[in-house]
Amino acid sequence: MKNFTSNAIFAALLGAIVWFLSPYITGEVEPWDAFPLFYSVSLIIMGFIAAIPKTASLASIYVGTIVGQFLYMLVFLSSGPLILVGVFSLAIYSLLTLVGPLVKRRLNDA
Repeated sequence: MKNFTSNAIFAALLGAIVWFLSPYITGEVEPWDAFPLFYSVSLIIMGFIAAIPKTASLASIYVGTIVGQFLYMLVFLSSGPLILVGVFSLAIYSLLTLVGPLVKRRLNDA
């Protein structure tokens, strides 16, 4: 459980960083409003980085990613009636973070 928690926190920090950097890189406050490849590629790279610790599981990366992005949205952005749509979008988009660990695994096997 300790490894899951620490890996999820690491993934959460990475998820928040994507949202923090979005306005500086794309000019859009929400990364999914920017050029679509920015958010997709950011999540894949984030998943790759989150998988660097050998104890990282896919579940800890996925959960941490959603939590980090959601907390960033709640704390730093104004929320309105579409918050549930945002959470659903986070859950769907965050599936891309699972591509990163799969790429890392392929590179390690090669």
